[in-house]
Amino acid sequence: MNEKILPIVVLYKKELQYADSINSLLEGDVDGCITDIFVYDNSPKQHSNAAPVSGIYKNRNVIYIHDPKNSGVSAAYNSGMHKAKCLGFKYVLLLDQDTIFPVDAMGVYFQSIKDNPGINLHAPKLLTLNGEFCSPLRYAMHRGFVTNELDPGVYSLDKYSPINSGMLLDVKMAISVGGYNKAVYLDFSDFQFIERLKDKSKEFYLMPLTLKQDLSNEDENHKNLLNRYAIYCECARNCERLTVYDDFIYFMMVFIRAIKLTIRTKKLKFLPVFYKKYVRGIK
Repeated sequence: MNEKILPIVVLYKKELQYADSINSLLEGDVDGCITDIFVYDNSPKQHSNAAPVSGIYKNRNVIYIHDPKNSGVSAAYNSGMHKAKCLGFKYVLLLDQDTIFPVDAMGVYFQSIKDNPGINLHAPKLLTLNGEFCSPLRYAMHRGFVTNELDPGVYSLDKYSPINSGMLLDVKMAISVGGYNKAVYLDFSDFQFIERLKDKSKEFYLMPLTLKQDLSNEDENHKNLLNRYAIYCECARNCERLTVYDDFIYFMMVFIRAIKLTIRTKKLKFLPVFYKKYVRGIK
């Protein structure tokens, strides 16, 4: 098949050789369908291991960008999409660093492209490491809700939304809708992109492919939870919205999360973060 796919790998404080996503994907690519890898490294310091910088990793050409400012996944995916367009790739495959692919993954992606030529977004099912279904999600009020596991097939982007890792996107279509909202650099990034995409492309294909992803939602370190909540606030504040009702929905989402974290940790520091990072929008 002549359709070219460029994987986009986003790293943070992890070397390429330890990224489960690209390594499990390459292990199953026995036919060498993947010829190039786009690596966007958000780590504060470039790792001493020069493998990704050298230009070759497991016999694949590596396009490596180091972003010590940690601009986030949206900037990474946008950068990869534009590089893919310049190099003549028709599709990009979005990867985080901690998703695990089965050995037959590439064959499923190519078969999905062949069987659904009019579809611009192909998505796998995602399970957490605990076996819980986490994507696609039922989408309403700018957020995703866990639903029952879905069968493979075509689904409406008005009703369901995949999350980032494992999504295969038509490059021209993704760029034509403006790509990812770079101001929404982590949380809500996938939902914001889907809201842009569905203005031009209403459906996605859910493939008969299941990936496992480490969502790292069980961190009990109070400082880490505070930092993650601050990011959540900033991203929510930067989400595109059209009406006052949208403002209300985002306000309530962020406020309710602060209350839940306060109850969970029995500490009151989340409410000041909510006020500072969301209400006032101080960075």
